[in-house]
Parts: sequence; C-alpha cells; structure tokens
Amino acid sequence: MIAQRVTLKTVRALRDQPITFISENPTTCESNDVIRDIVIIGSGPTGLGAALRLKELRHVFQNVHITILEKEDHSGGLSSSERDEKGFLWDIGGHVVFSHYEYFDNVLDIAVKEWNQRVRAAYAFMMGSDGVRRFIAYPVQNNIADMDDIDQSKCLHGLEQIGRNLSKITPSNFDEWLVQRFGEGLSDVFMRKYNRKIWTVETKSMNYIWVVIAFRFQTWKLLNLKFHR
Repeated sequence: MIAQRVTLKTVRALRDQPITFISENPTTCESNDVIRDIVIIGSGPTGLGAALRLKELRHVFQNVHITILEKEDHSGGLSSSERDEKGFLWDIGGHVVFSHYEYFDNVLDIAVKEWNQRVRAAYAFMMGSDGVRRFIAYPVQNNIADMDDIDQSKCLHGLEQIGRNLSKITPSNFDEWLVQRFGEGLSDVFMRKYNRKIWTVETKSMNYIWVVIAFRFQTWKLLNLKFHR
C-alpha cells in the first residue's frame, strides 16, 4: 500500500484535517505502522461524506486522524466516470441524485466548483403494443400522447382508475408503489421494464421507501394529457 496526502479536488474541503488517502498500487508496497483513529473504507460519496462530516465535528473529535482506504487510484466510487482512449466518458454506476436537502446540495457545490449545465434531452426507446419501436421523451409518464393508441389507452385507463380510487393502503414493495402512483397500464407498459433494467431485480423484490423522496408528481396533471392528443 502507498500512502499519500489528499490532493484530489473532490476532497479539497478536507485539506485542513489530518487525513491520509491510501490507494492500491500494484508496483509499490510501503509498510505503514501509524495507528489510525478512524478508518473509512472507500472514497465514494458515502466515504467522502463521512470524512467531511467528521471534519465539521472536529470540535468533538479533537486530534483525530482519519484514513480513507480506496482500492482504485482515484476517488468517486460508483459516482466516478472514466474517459477512454477515444475521449468518451463512461459513468461507472447509475447516477441517482434527487436531493431536496440543502446540506447535501451545499456539499456538492464544495466538491464541484463549476458546474457544466446542460439542457436534458432523454428518450426511452420502446417497443409499442403495435409492434413499432419509437422514441418516447423522458419522463415517459409525461409523454403518453407519443405512444401508440393501444398503450395510450392502457396508461390513461390506469391513471383514471387510481384517480377515482386513491389507495390508502401502504404498499408492501416497489411494484405496488408503482401501481398506486402510475396505474397498472403505465406500470405494465414502461415502469416495470425500465426499473428491472436499471436495478437488475424484479420490482416486487424491491422496497419502495427509497423512492418516496425522489419522485413527486400529481395524477391530475398526467390525466390532462388525454385531452392534448
């Protein structure tokens, strides 16, 4: 293992705290006998966030040395990206950030001094019930009018059903949460397939708690799409 002082810009906020960043190096091995007070495994968002919070609480954790262990030669974990030999950027993991917390947003602004703002243009390439593949603008639930007539009817019927009969039953899994919020039609046409591909597990095998904060929408706004065909 080789130890080096933290210099990565993603952890610039930690510079005035005694922290060592240890990263694997296949050609160098250096013994390290220093006693570590706190060891954080991994320099992904959780690890860096823990180190930052400990730094903020240094009035409580006085004279504490923090060590971050990272198997790669860079920080970021599943939130990092790699650039290939042709210059293309590849995200290591799915980037899911739906923050409504001022503290978290402020931490991101500490880590990234300048944001590269882009107008989002995302589409889902879907096979319709009519057998035709087409691009549907994302989020799909806001663009039901771009689907074929069969899928449109399924989605709108499901939304109308939940609009008339809002369920007060606590869902037992993510699949039930989807049906309660989007209706059976939209869940069948898109939501189940999309989430199965993203998370690699069936929606019935997932908890729904994590997604409650991420998604906020109003059913009546979706129903209005029926009249803008």
